[in-house]
Amino acid sequence: LVRPEAISLSNSSRAGVPGVLTNISFLGPISHLYINLDDGTEIKVSQSSHQIPRDIKDGKIFLSINSDSVMVANA
Repeated sequence: LVRPEAISLSNSSRAGVPGVLTNISFLGPISHLYINLDDGTEIKVSQSSHQIPRDIKDGKIFLSINSDSVMVANA
């Protein structure tokens, strides 16, 4: 399990897993971003609105995860 706020976003291809930004919900200081990965998985990212990369081209964005925030659970 990965908490939505543990995911960082970048517009640099050297920064992580590629995805396409499909929707943003601005909620004042916090925004929810919905990103589709190449395999079809949709990821929801919660991030401070001021931390969202401003120059996203064609919706392309890159995700990285803080490994300290990953939780493993039995299914």
